[in-house]
Amino acid sequence: MQGVRCLSHRFIEFCEMFQHHFIVRGKDVGSHARSYLSGLMGTQRRKNIERIESDVADSNYQGMQQFLSDSP
Repeated sequence: MQGVRCLSHRFIEFCEMFQHHFIVRGKDVGSHARSYLSGLMGTQRRKNIERIESDVADSNYQGMQQFLSDSP
C-alpha cells in the first residue's frame, strides 16, 4: 500500500510542475487535467470521458470535455 501512496504523491507533484500550462482563457483547469490523466492511467480497458468520470472520484464530465476541446 505504501507504494501506491508514493506513486499517488509523485503523480500529484508531476501535475503541479505543469500547472501553469493548465490555464485556459484565464481559468484554471488543472483539476480536469488531473482527472483526465488519472483516468488514462486507470484500469478500464476502454478510455473515454464517460468511463473516466465513473472511475475517477470527484471528476466532472463537462469540465473534462471542455478541457479537451479548449486545449491547444
